[in-house]
Amino acid sequence: MITIDSDDRLLEVLELEKVFLSQERLWGIPDIPPHINDPDVLEAFSVVRQLRKYADTITPPDDDIGQYWLALLHTTLCVPAYVSVNDRMREYAWVSVSLLCNALMNG
Repeated sequence: MITIDSDDRLLEVLELEKVFLSQERLWGIPDIPPHINDPDVLEAFSVVRQLRKYADTITPPDDDIGQYWLALLHTTLCVPAYVSVNDRMREYAWVSVSLLCNALMNG
């Protein structure tokens, strides 16, 4: 959703990824961390929060977050192949995939 064009932004987005992956149920939608100031990252975080709300709404009574993570894994695995992404965005995708796999194995 956003261009990752610096190491600082990469680290900030990965930090948010960890916040989202720390939730154990689909209805667990975290608040935006107060120290995030980048407007693009804030907007992306808000969009992901809304998507999580939609996912929770359409899957009652099943609140297993693993189904959401599997769909996210499937989508994220393709990102490194896109010619429109830069090296930092590819790196983010690979790290995100590894975090998702870890969450799925331990969740």
